[in-house]
Amino acid sequence: MKVRDIMSINAVRIFKGTTMAEAAELAASTMAVKKMRRLPVVKSGKLVGTVSRGDICKAVLKG
Repeated sequence: MKVRDIMSINAVRIFKGTTMAEAAELAASTMAVKKMRRLPVVKSGKLVGTVSRGDICKAVLKG
């Protein structure tokens, strides 16, 4: 068995230019429902980092 046999093809992701309001909506909806803690952050189709639900919540609370 290889990773390709179990990986998600249409993974939920977030883009580097996404606003915090959009990220918060995604965290409250999709991430909560799918029990996801982290999202890959992409720019031009390439992985540039990850962001957690906690990171998003802290940023929103700080304003």
